[in-house]
Amino acid sequence: MQAKRTTENIDQATALDRLSKLATRLDCLTGETQDTLCAAEIATSHIVDVLFPGRKASDHIKAVWADDYYQIDGRERRHIDFMTSDMVERATRADRIATELSEELLQLSHEMRAAAKADNASGLEDCISAWKTAHAAWIDTEKGGAIPTDTPEADTEGNALLALASYPCASLVDIHRKANLFLNNEYLCGVASDYASKLLRSFSGDNSY
Repeated sequence: MQAKRTTENIDQATALDRLSKLATRLDCLTGETQDTLCAAEIATSHIVDVLFPGRKASDHIKAVWADDYYQIDGRERRHIDFMTSDMVERATRADRIATELSEELLQLSHEMRAAAKADNASGLEDCISAWKTAHAAWIDTEKGGAIPTDTPEADTEGNALLALASYPCASLVDIHRKANLFLNNEYLCGVASDYASKLLRSFSGDNSY
């Protein structure tokens, strides 16, 4: 059990580390997109001021822009070229980063969901299996038609039953599995009332004992 918990902690730490790195890259992407927006606004404003002083760009169609562009002073035209090229480069860089991050985040999401699903499913089944084993060992201590309650086997069974009743359900499948187990097993059905609060918390996914 300790080895399993250690492995889980390592996996969680690895996932958190990856998420932290992705978050840092997202911060960089935010800076890139802000710079792109700023460059686009400056370039647009400059183009409008040069091509159509005192008038709105929406008053002109693209064909007019194309005709007027080559009548602009060479120095102004070079400045416009620089601003628009800078805009394209920034947008391209931001798009590449966004695409890579999107793919990585999606893949990480799939991996974490798959790991969580497998862990939750095996976790509940492990609890059920542990209780069944402990319960069988306790029943085997029967003597003269009575099962002693002050033996190590009885303590082990009680602890396993508490763990089973308290184990948090992570899905409707878990809830159905546990509920059916307690309803259909004669012994569990008989003691369910003693663990009512634990069971109710577990059905909501609460793992506080």
